[in-house]
Amino acid sequence: MKAVIIGGGSLDADFSLSYVKQEKPDMLIAVDRGLSFCHEAGLRPDVILGDFDSVDPAILEGYRQEGIVPIDTYDSHKDYTDMELGMRKALELGCSQAILLGATGTRLDHTLTNIQCLPILEDAGVAAWIVDKHNRIRLLSGKTVIRRSRQFGKYVSFLPFGGDVEGVTLKGFAYPLENFYLPYVNSRSVSNEIEEEEAEVSFTRGRLLMIESRD
Repeated sequence: MKAVIIGGGSLDADFSLSYVKQEKPDMLIAVDRGLSFCHEAGLRPDVILGDFDSVDPAILEGYRQEGIVPIDTYDSHKDYTDMELGMRKALELGCSQAILLGATGTRLDHTLTNIQCLPILEDAGVAAWIVDKHNRIRLLSGKTVIRRSRQFGKYVSFLPFGGDVEGVTLKGFAYPLENFYLPYVNSRSVSNEIEEEEAEVSFTRGRLLMIESRD
C-alpha cells in the first residue's frame, strides 16, 4: 500500500498536486498545515493528524463537523514532530511505500529532522522518499539500480548517513567509484550524473543518502 504524507513545509502547489495524481496513492495523510494544501488542491485526506498550530482553524473545524475523516490531535508540547507522527501513522496503517511532500523548506531544522527520521520507515521495510520540486531523497541500505529514464533531475549525490560508508561502488555514472571508502565528512560524492541507461550503486557497510536533484 502506497501512502503520501503531506506536511507543513514548503509546497509548490502545481508540482505537489501533479505528483500526488501521478503516484495515485492508496492513502493520503494530511499533517497539520498539509491539510490546508489538501483543502485548497481539492484532495481529500484519509487521515488528518498533528497539533494543528499552523493549519487554518476553519478548515480543520469543517472536517471535525463532517465527522468522516479520522483526526488525531496531539498536544503542542510533544516529543515528536508532526511529520514523524505522520510516518509512524503510515506504518501503523500498514503502508509498504511512503512519499513525503512538504517535508523540506525554509526551516532547516525540520528539513534535517525529516531526513534523519527516514530510518523509521526504511528499517521497517517501507520504501520512503522525501520529494519536492527540486529534489527526491531516499535512504539506501544496499545495492540500488537507477534507470536513466526514471531519474529525478540531472544530478545524483550520495552522502554518508550516520557514519563512514565502506566499499562504495558506482557503475554507469560520469564519476565511477570502485570499492571506495567514503568518510562521513566529505564532498567527494556530490553532483554525479548518470551516463548509461542503468546506473548502479552498492556498498559493503553503512548507509547512503541518495539525493536526485534538478535546478
